[in-house]
Amino acid sequence: MIFRVAALCVLVIAAPAAAQGFDLGVAGGVNFATLDETRQADLANSTGYHVGAYVDVSLPVAALRVGGYYLQAGDLETTSGAPVASAAFVTVPVDLLIQTPTPVVKAYVLVGPEVRFAVDTEGDVPQIDRASPNVAGNVGVGARFGSPLGGLSGFVEVRYARDLTAFAEDNVAGFETDNAYELSLFMLRAGIGL
Repeated sequence: MIFRVAALCVLVIAAPAAAQGFDLGVAGGVNFATLDETRQADLANSTGYHVGAYVDVSLPVAALRVGGYYLQAGDLETTSGAPVASAAFVTVPVDLLIQTPTPVVKAYVLVGPEVRFAVDTEGDVPQIDRASPNVAGNVGVGARFGSPLGGLSGFVEVRYARDLTAFAEDNVAGFETDNAYELSLFMLRAGIGL
């Protein structure tokens, strides 16, 4: 009888543990952007959004999260208010998560690169010559949740991203700036496992 109970306990624990190592989901949130060290240009709407999907591959104290997101950072304009371009991207972040080994809620810190592909938008905003892809770096903190027995999983996090390479060069739209166009973004993101 004891062996049957032990075998049943092993099965109940082993099946979710095997499934816990892989998580696919959707995520999104709000971002607050600033344009770094560029005179004669500014972001008209610094509040934007991002939405996409992610895959988590998890180990007890670490995880790798790869995602694909559409990110709208805002509209670039000259300091006099003339439109320059829309700052919109398809992003691919690759984050390393160092997490607590707790079973239900795992606090974590993240770090990793992000590749951004500029997206041309239609409308009244003229287009600029963009350097695509560009690279950003991410850091952040968050919490992952999920039952050891399976079911609902996901995460909430706060992250900071800074361009390491420019998404547009320093002489665009008929005027010169002192530096290339680089973004800094604070993001609030939530994800739900499927």
